[in-house]
Amino acid sequence: MSDSKSITNMVENIQKYEPEQSASDMALMIQRFEPKIKKAILQTNPEERADLEQELKIKVIILALQYKWAEIPDISNYLRTD
Repeated sequence: MSDSKSITNMVENIQKYEPEQSASDMALMIQRFEPKIKKAILQTNPEERADLEQELKIKVIILALQYKWAEIPDISNYLRTD
């Protein structure tokens, strides 16, 4: 797995769902978000942390699968035309 891949590329590959590449990119995406997930679960009860960690990892993949590229505004939406 290449750590130099951008999150954008990983999401695109996950959405194309080419089984080997998608699985690799899903694992890499979870690995990239692992520090943030570990930090977030420290705010919960110790007995609930393992379940929450698993749920957050699932949520990362679901969000990658459902991300809508067409809804991303471009710079022209923010420029004034007066």
